[in-house]
Amino acid sequence: MGVYLGLDILPWEIESAEWEGFYDEVMKIINAFPLPVLRLGYEEKFGYRRLLLSRNPESQNERGRYLAICGDARTGHCAEQFVIFRDLQVYRKRYEPDDSQVKKPKRKNQAGWPILLREEDSVRVFYEKTQSRPSHDLIWSIVTLAENLFPGRACATGNLNARRWQETLQWLESVTGRRLQKPLLLDAERLWYAFGTAFTALERAQKVTEKLVGGPAPFYSFLKLKDPALLRVLVKNRLKEYNSRTVGALSECLYILDGTEDLRFLVEVACLEPDGPRWELTDVLSSAYYLGAFVPEGKALDATLAVGFLPAEFLPEYYHTDFYLEKELACRQVAEVTGLPVQKIEEMILEIEKENKTDSNKEGKEEIPFYTADSEQPSPDKPDHTGEPASRTPQVEIPYPQELINTLKEQVAAIGKNWDSSTLHHLVAAIASKKNVVLTEEAWKIVDEEKDPDLLAVILGIMNNYHKFERATNVIEFILKQLPDIKESWENGRPWKYPGRHRPIPLH
Repeated sequence: MGVYLGLDILPWEIESAEWEGFYDEVMKIINAFPLPVLRLGYEEKFGYRRLLLSRNPESQNERGRYLAICGDARTGHCAEQFVIFRDLQVYRKRYEPDDSQVKKPKRKNQAGWPILLREEDSVRVFYEKTQSRPSHDLIWSIVTLAENLFPGRACATGNLNARRWQETLQWLESVTGRRLQKPLLLDAERLWYAFGTAFTALERAQKVTEKLVGGPAPFYSFLKLKDPALLRVLVKNRLKEYNSRTVGALSECLYILDGTEDLRFLVEVACLEPDGPRWELTDVLSSAYYLGAFVPEGKALDATLAVGFLPAEFLPEYYHTDFYLEKELACRQVAEVTGLPVQKIEEMILEIEKENKTDSNKEGKEEIPFYTADSEQPSPDKPDHTGEPASRTPQVEIPYPQELINTLKEQVAAIGKNWDSSTLHHLVAAIASKKNVVLTEEAWKIVDEEKDPDLLAVILGIMNNYHKFERATNVIEFILKQLPDIKESWENGRPWKYPGRHRPIPLH
């Protein structure tokens, strides 16, 4: 589970010079991005491998120069790393499992066909988690640029609608000076024409609904004008995949109402068509009621976006339609297509309302928590969720760790080493490598420049209790920046007061 973005290409349909130009333009986009990016890399230190977060997005290995992005330095939020190599041969060689030789696509007669029809020839540049972190917008910009530079030869994939992308597209156009299209998998009409005539109309429609990111509602709107008969067949087939009382059925009803804005159509295909699913009318009306079809308020602005690391469908506001129909008119329309009296339809909806009100009043009803995309640490000048300034939260006092230092001194003496910065730096490098500690280049510089063996012992104790999660890294980096204040407090015989809102990593 997570929020992903990906990029697939047809490397044999792209010239090396074109790809290098794309690489150089990506570098310009990175430099123009409002947040400084982070790259996860490593360096050798005292014979050990040390992981670091660098603000330089470019590096090099045996396959040549590459750009890598795993997060941003301002918020400190990281996810998985996205890598682009400048040498197109890196991707062409992926046709051979052992990379022993380069092999061109098998189906030469398909040259010129779009990438969606040649998935067996496509190569994945990356497909990693962004978890909807701020750097998601930068990766979205990169995959969108690739599609526009290599039409039919590149395809952006993943949760392309996980954040509001319209503003990002405008920003990308301003940076590149180009008029750009949104990713193909967000565009129902372009996706329809991209599949060409390689399939029957129904097969083509089914493929569009499978590929379209964010659900088929926009495609239903397109087919309503282009081919209403095909729309009817497609929707019937999709509805027959579900039991009427399942989440899948509810989702499909949501797409139909949003896409067609026609309750009569939903009732016809779901309940009345001889070759349809033949659902009970009360189930369809119950779905429409639950989706908010009879209340004027539309769905929340962020209802279709990913929130934090949870896909939007895990939130109740996701199941809300923008389609609205007054109940009286709805009853008349349903009566027209079913032949039932209007009063009978009114009674059905009234009973549904009563059932929903009863359910909402049941004791022990689970409350839905509130999720946010980014959890920001309150600053001393900013109130936290309690309404109290963060500076008033209880402070944790950390006394001079005499027991820890004495124990380490004994262990160092036992192996015949001196208690000095050289010995402690070697030990820090060893434990950091063993625990896979990830710190920024700035933090590692503080460690390297520290000469006090007692403070280095503190760093060693913190790293020995390191667990790879974001808050632990933030705590370590914060403490490293406070080393002069820590030293002054301990030299004056006072414990150092840790001002954070969470208990720091223990020193043992």
